[in-house]
Amino acid sequence: MAARPRPIRTRTRKKDRNGEARRAMASDRADCAVGGYNARPFSFPPAGQKTVSQNPIQVEHSELGPCHHRLSVTVPAARVREEYDHALRAAARGLKIKGFRPGKAPAAVVRQLLGDAADEQAREHLFEHVVPEAIARAGIEPLRLVDFDPSAIEVAEDADLSFEVEVESAPVIDLPPWEEVEVLSQPTEATEEQIAQAIASLGRENPRFDDAESESLDDQTLAECDLCFVRDGEEGPQAEGLMLGLSAPLYGAEPEEFEQAMRGARAGDERTVPVAFNEGFERKDWIGSRGEARIRVRRLVVPRPASAAELAEMMGLAGGEEALREEAVRQITAQNEQAERQRQIDAALDAILELRPFDLPNRLVEEEARAAMEAEIERLVQAGTDQEEAAEQVRQAEDELRRDALRRLRRYFLIRRIAAAEKIRVGRGDLEAAYRQIGARHGADAKVVRSYYEEKGLDRQLAGEILETKVRAAVGRILERRAAAVESEAAAE
Repeated sequence: MAARPRPIRTRTRKKDRNGEARRAMASDRADCAVGGYNARPFSFPPAGQKTVSQNPIQVEHSELGPCHHRLSVTVPAARVREEYDHALRAAARGLKIKGFRPGKAPAAVVRQLLGDAADEQAREHLFEHVVPEAIARAGIEPLRLVDFDPSAIEVAEDADLSFEVEVESAPVIDLPPWEEVEVLSQPTEATEEQIAQAIASLGRENPRFDDAESESLDDQTLAECDLCFVRDGEEGPQAEGLMLGLSAPLYGAEPEEFEQAMRGARAGDERTVPVAFNEGFERKDWIGSRGEARIRVRRLVVPRPASAAELAEMMGLAGGEEALREEAVRQITAQNEQAERQRQIDAALDAILELRPFDLPNRLVEEEARAAMEAEIERLVQAGTDQEEAAEQVRQAEDELRRDALRRLRRYFLIRRIAAAEKIRVGRGDLEAAYRQIGARHGADAKVVRSYYEEKGLDRQLAGEILETKVRAAVGRILERRAAAVESEAAAE
């Protein structure tokens, strides 16, 4: 899936200039790119919360578009000095200055010691405090700042400061009562078509081999063979009862050479086929070299799907074909019920989006659509489509890709709104359980998996996937309770 919008967060930026100042003030610094914009991250207080200060800022709020705001901020000179003093006192706590206790050195002394670094750190401290306060005063739930560069804003310590900042906010989603979310159920009983398809598929997956009427290997037959790999006269790994066909050559053999050597082979014949010992070969010391496969044909066979009776016998079903059918019905019904549960959850989410539509930041939608189109072009090219042809196909499907991108984004924010309403969280225990499951699948220790995910920044994505799974499960339980209540009311009537 395309990248999800990331909440703004603060992380420490380190510089090499003036190491002592860097260490003293590192905790008050942040700088990273968010969402592809030149954006500054801050630790935002809850919307509407006012930062306590004797010198409050003034904020004028205007709308630039859906979830896109402009804040015109005025910081009185007294507040500028207050923030600068806070920054310098914080720096002083980490400095050892002869004649002063830690944190007690006057601001002028700290400024003289740190030089230009002091003003830079103080400026950053100022914006990292007043911008979140401005957003909180405006009552905005922020996603990210747009094209905001504090270094381009002139700051005078003895004068009022005025600047503008653009903010993209999370959409406001008003969830309807669940009673208004209508989802119709669909039947889950196994159909005759499903039963027939399931048994036929099982038969193809477990073929039987009948003796061929043909006396030589051709396109309609397979050869049951024994073989031995040989390199420089040394015999290596062997296999017995291997099924080989002209359309399914031996691994490591060139298809044309294999067909030339094997076509027309009869039972009892011995054939030799040149092979390359590629990655994955049983003898690791042979990998990268060449040799041959000596093949002896036991018999020629024709594959066919196993019959229902043969399948029942293979599965140990005493009831024969009828028992096989009953087992197929049981499994198909369980699959249908699971699929219906997921369909109802999707239908419920779509119904909420229909009942309570909401806007999204235009740039965010454009980013998601562009990422989807780029991913589709890459997929087509990897599948063998020419680059220009892939781009043309995507251009023709652009409207559909944009609709899908918008739907994904709306679903993303709706999931998180439901999570907040239902008090659903992803905790450390959830992540640890996921790391263990991933490790079990790949034969790796959970600690190794955790380290990898955290190093690659994939832990947030994993947490998002876990959250969506938990929300979908919660929606499923709500729908089940509603269905049970409706049935109970109907029975009472």
